Amino acid sequence: MAERPELVYDDLGLGRRFPEFRYETTPELVEAFVAATGDDNPAYTDGGAARALGLEWPVVPPGLAGIWGRQAYLQEHRMPPGGILAGQDMVFSRPVAVGDALRIQAEVTRRWEHKGRRFVTIESTARAASSDEVCGIVRVTAIWPK
Repeated sequence: MAERPELVYDDLGLGRRFPEFRYETTPELVEAFVAATGDDNPAYTDGGAARALGLEWPVVPPGLAGIWGRQAYLQEHRMPPGGILAGQDMVFSRPVAVGDALRIQAEVTRRWEHKGRRFVTIESTARAASSDEVCGIVRVTAIWPK
């Protein structure tokens, strides 16, 4: 398999939209996230616990948004070394049921230079594949290394 090219600053024009990314929220993915983070909220894996909280079904941990938000713009590229995360903002508008698929669209919403450093903000919007409802938005601002 050929190595994916680096995503460099010159490739990040304002308004650039990346190919839509499909993210499957499988029970196995949720279990792996819970094991890796120790965030063992039973609402993620137990239907009874989810219903006791007023939810219809087990829900995807919100921390997974940091993963799908980044994968949406790196699916065809790799991050060049030396980047610095300058900020991350997550907005959730509805819970995602474990087993739902997400359709994620990433777009460059801001880019600028300051004191010799190049900054970029990429916004990834996730929609439920089944209903087209927006579930969440992840905004990543980074100092881009190349």
